[in-house]
Parts: sequence; C-alpha cells; structure tokens
Amino acid sequence: MSGNQSKTAEAKGQVLVLRTFVAVSLDKECSMGLSRILDELVVSGADFRWVSEDNLHITLKFLGNITADKIIEVENVLAASLEGQKGFEICLEGIGGFPKVNRPKVIWIGVKEGAARLSELARTVDKALSRIGIKREHKGFVPHVTLGRMRSPEGLGALVSKISTFEWNEPLRSRVESVLLMKSTLTPKGAKYSVLRTFPLT
Repeated sequence: MSGNQSKTAEAKGQVLVLRTFVAVSLDKECSMGLSRILDELVVSGADFRWVSEDNLHITLKFLGNITADKIIEVENVLAASLEGQKGFEICLEGIGGFPKVNRPKVIWIGVKEGAARLSELARTVDKALSRIGIKREHKGFVPHVTLGRMRSPEGLGALVSKISTFEWNEPLRSRVESVLLMKSTLTPKGAKYSVLRTFPLT
C-alpha cells in the first residue's frame, strides 16, 4: 500500500481491506501447457469464466478479506513457519471438476506427483495462520489448478464431452521454489492477482 493510499483511507476514516490468499506459482512452461489445454476447453462454448495464463496457480489457503494492518502479522508468521522448507517438483495431470466432473461448477487440473508435499505445505500455512486468529480449514485439502468457474449451464454438455475424450500427451511438470502471499482484486472481467510478498523455499 502506498503512503498516499494510506493517508487517503485514514482521512476518510476507512479501513483498507485486501482480499488475500496463499499460493504457489507455476513454471512458465507448465503455465503455457495449461493454457493450451484451456484453449481446447474454451472451444466447447461452455459459459465459464476461464482463468488467464498469468493467473494460474495452486492455492494453499484462502484468507479472504484481511485488513492492511493484519497483513504484517500474516507476513511475519508465514516467514517464520516457512523458514527452512525445501523446494520440490510437482507433476500435473488429469482434468477434474467440483463437485463432480460430469456436473462441474469448477474445472481443474490435478496433481499427480508432489501432492503430499503440497498438502504438508498447506497444513504448515494453515497452522501458522491460526496462531494469529485466522480460522483453520476443516475441509480436506485437494491440490489443484483451477482452470475455470461456471457462469451458467449453457454449453455444459459439450464441455463434459470434451473432458471425457481429452487425451494427455505428457504430464506437466513444475518446480515449487517459493510460497506467495497474493492479493485478489475483483473486476468486471474477473479477478486480477498480484503478489504481496514472496517466501523463498531452500
């Protein structure tokens, strides 16, 4: 947050709130591979809000709306909990859907290798943030890359058919070398993500 933004918010008596989440990014080559898959799904004509290549990631924890003052606490506990954590490789393969792939509201790519390490990382983040009052996750963590979210059922049948016949040429690999604290800004064209802080893994 810039000094001018801070002064303006204070002058108006407003509390600056940021919509935030913790994530890991993907290698450029991996993101490009996912983008090619997206291109194949988009031609189905399904009414989905598709994720742009630059926004592809794996969410470890969604924090929701956090005040700017609280962000400092978040950064501090994340830095402490992630110190000494080692980087690792993941492999993506398989198209899935929430709640079901044949009736999806969300389309995603699964993690074939490295899922256990991602789950461990997510638990570390979740536990650390609970120390500063952020609610812990009660749902099981399913590591995935979200490709799109349904806006309406229009074209859904064609999309499901496309997914059922999709063939992988080869798995997509990526190196997890850092954890990111991200900000999500909602716009009429969808969410825009920006990095608030990067926590390197060793």
